[in-house]
Amino acid sequence: MAVEIKLRETDRKTDAQIVKKTKRGTKNTAKTVRSMNTLETKISSMREIVEKYLGSRRDNYLLIAHSLSLMTYAMRCIENGVCAIDTETTSLDVFTCDLVGFSLYTPGEKPCYVPVNHVNYMTGEKEENQLSYEQVARALRFLKNHDVKFIFFNADFDVRVFRHTVDVDLPVYFDCYIAARLLNENEPNNGLKALHKKYVSEEDDEFSYTQLFEKVPFNLIPINTAYLYGANDALLTYELYEFQLPYLTPGTYECEEQELEGVQYVFWNIEMPIVSIMADIEDRGVSFDFEYQKVLSEKYNALQKAAEEKFYADLKKYTENWYSISSPKQLSELFYYDLGVLSPIVDSKTGKVSTPTDIEALSSIDHELAKDILEYRKNAKLISTYIDKMAKVAERDGRVHCLFNQVGTDTGRFSSKDPNLQNIPSHNMEIRRMFKASEGCVLIGADFSAQEVRMVAHLCGDPKMIQAYKDGKDLYCEIASLAFQVPYEECMEFRPDGTLN
Repeated sequence: MAVEIKLRETDRKTDAQIVKKTKRGTKNTAKTVRSMNTLETKISSMREIVEKYLGSRRDNYLLIAHSLSLMTYAMRCIENGVCAIDTETTSLDVFTCDLVGFSLYTPGEKPCYVPVNHVNYMTGEKEENQLSYEQVARALRFLKNHDVKFIFFNADFDVRVFRHTVDVDLPVYFDCYIAARLLNENEPNNGLKALHKKYVSEEDDEFSYTQLFEKVPFNLIPINTAYLYGANDALLTYELYEFQLPYLTPGTYECEEQELEGVQYVFWNIEMPIVSIMADIEDRGVSFDFEYQKVLSEKYNALQKAAEEKFYADLKKYTENWYSISSPKQLSELFYYDLGVLSPIVDSKTGKVSTPTDIEALSSIDHELAKDILEYRKNAKLISTYIDKMAKVAERDGRVHCLFNQVGTDTGRFSSKDPNLQNIPSHNMEIRRMFKASEGCVLIGADFSAQEVRMVAHLCGDPKMIQAYKDGKDLYCEIASLAFQVPYEECMEFRPDGTLN
């Protein structure tokens, strides 16, 4: 069994005693004192909340702060061949965050929390009785070398955190988040605690981090309080895994009854093998061409300025009033009161009149001011969303790193964010050329042409669909032509003469 450590006396001291001790020889400004008092109040309140809702679990969880205790617990994980694992960090940026601590759980043992980088919120100094990165790395490699099956919830993040902090690359056996997305893509809440409460134990209280800690960074949470929250996550992860596993195991009653044979195949043979690959892709990122970006920035800022100047010049033709091109409210007044070209929307509560000035509304009217605004916004979006933003994202190492979610959509497609590299404009190749191949490499672009509808045509055997492909037609345009009874050519994006339809 892992050894429970005896809490240090300083952990039992009141906040007032700690404050008194740290004030010796310290000259604090009034601002610092107020900040300290605010933090002290938050943590004092947080302690009471955590004790109220999680205090009863204190004897059921372990706080491991010695290398020998961790290795002993690791031996139990090896005997079982499986363990759930979860991390606590200072931020969600895996490149810059610190590993504050992590939790483990294996059947037959108490869930445990291992503190690594907790800081005394009064002194700013690292707390005692914590493990070093080297000790953590040694234990994790010990587990990995003995082929322990690691259970995660959102494995991509935890794998990358361990990789960047303790230089250990853990294999992923089961990811409860991905399992949840495959088993029910319409789940209203895919959080660990929400899923556990719904499927495992309705009696469990569901508490978010913010509810318990009031946005206080986890490394400032006293260890004696933090371990109650941290250790619980590993336990919830494992119990959710136990619930999900039968539905994703071929031959079980649950899998066959729910007709999940195809889902389990996708989970084990497609989704799980690529978790580590996606972590590699996110870490590697894509090389960025700063010189080319500067050229584009100058070009599109000039175009944006030209569009702005044209708008104000054209504005004088229609009104003596001045309206800001960047103010939706003022533009609403322009198009309703002065121009009368957009229908009003009356707020039933306030009685105020407004008009839509989004892209769809502006595109629907034939007016030079609308065209000026659309041109201005087009260039502004390219600058803020892509050209200048990507340069800032790439400042750290000359590469753009984004986060991929391999089950990010209900249809099973990938999604990405921070930044969204799946949303780079395809109609403007200048933007895409900001991304370049690393030295000695090449970038290759490939795409399936209308893959989904080709598969539909093959599977259903519809003669008109098949004939459309034999005739070299675009099936989407052919269906639109039949549905709306208009010539096929008028359903294409470009007319035969090359003009935009």
